[in-house]
Amino acid sequence: LDAGDRWLADETVVKVNGKPMYLWNIMDYETRTYIASLLTSGREAKDAAKAIKEAIKNAGKPPKTLVTDGLQSYRKALQLLGLPTNHISNAGLAKDENNNRMERLNGIVKDWIKQKRGLKEKFKEFIEGYRLYYNFIRPHTALNEKTPASTKEKLTKTLIETTKTEKRAITKKDINARKLITTNVSG
Repeated sequence: LDAGDRWLADETVVKVNGKPMYLWNIMDYETRTYIASLLTSGREAKDAAKAIKEAIKNAGKPPKTLVTDGLQSYRKALQLLGLPTNHISNAGLAKDENNNRMERLNGIVKDWIKQKRGLKEKFKEFIEGYRLYYNFIRPHTALNEKTPASTKEKLTKTLIETTKTEKRAITKKDINARKLITTNVSG
């Protein structure tokens, strides 16, 4: 996954088989890539640590900065994991450091769960499936109707393809010009 160095994290309550559980979501600040999601029965440091470990596994690296709400489990989880991550806590909707993007993601995920009439069987697979849908298929207004996965990746691929196409076009033009010159000179 394409993840930068600044991540947002938050937990929200969802119903699984009619029982409340905590859905931990972690997102990249810059690309809006939905890095990880994890369902747990509690909000302890060990639960936050599991979510952060999952995000590190998916991103292939730890964040340099983690922005969260005031839940102390995040701070304790970073200590448990021994990460030298700068933790910005107590971020809120109307504060200098905010978690608006994360709150929006939580709302989107909860709306999706509501449409499914809650999570029942195979809830982990459903959440993971939604994370993939969010990153690779669902267009985002804030990203000019692109997906988080396509923004940087697509730009890179486009530049590479454009360069290859231009080289091929130049080569064909050069060959055609040489043929024309050779034909005119020898004819």
